Amino acid sequence: MFFFINTNDLLKVALIAKLVSKWNERVNEYPCRTTIQKLCYFAKSIGVPLGYKFSVYKYGPYSQDLFKQIDDMVIYGLLTDTCSSDNSKDKVSLYFTTELADELIASYNELLNVYDEKLGSLVNCFKDISIRELELISTIHYYYIANNGFYRGADKEKLRKLTIEKVVSAKKDRFKEVEISDAFFKLEKTPLVFC
Repeated sequence: MFFFINTNDLLKVALIAKLVSKWNERVNEYPCRTTIQKLCYFAKSIGVPLGYKFSVYKYGPYSQDLFKQIDDMVIYGLLTDTCSSDNSKDKVSLYFTTELADELIASYNELLNVYDEKLGSLVNCFKDISIRELELISTIHYYYIANNGFYRGADKEKLRKLTIEKVVSAKKDRFKEVEISDAFFKLEKTPLVFC
C-alpha cells in the first residue's frame, strides 16, 4: 500500500507520524520542524527505534536525514505543512498528520503500540514548554550524554559542571548561564532524564 516509501523506512515514518499525531492530540498548536527534531531526538534516547544520527546544530540536536524524511512525508501526503509567518522575514512550517498517515499508523498499530506509552510520556514532558526551552533542554541532554560517554565513571556533579560549561560555550549568544543551570535541574526532574 505504501509502495512509495522504502520498506526499511516504513516503521520510522509510522513512528514519526504517531509522534506528530500524539502531539496534535495533546497540544493546541501544531509542531514545527524544530519541535519534531527534538521530539525524535528524545524518542531515540528512550529506546524508540528511529535510527537517526543527531549532531548539535544551531538549535540543538539535529538530523539531516530526519529533515529530509519530514520533507518526504509531506511529499508522500502523510504530513501537511502549514506555513505560518511570525513576522515578514520568518516563516515557520507547522505539521499535522493526514488520513493517509492515520492509515499507515493503523497498519503498523501492533508494532507502534509497544512505543505508545513512551511517545505519550515524551509529549507530556514537553507539551507546555516553548521551542526555545526545548532547544536548550535537548542541547543539555546531548552534551550530558556525550560527556558521560567520554568521562565514564565521573560523578554526577562533575558531569553536570562539564555539561553546563559545554552548553554555555556553545549557546552563550542565546542563553545565560543561569538559564542553562535552571534548565539542567528541570531536565533532571523529568522521567526522561539522561537516559
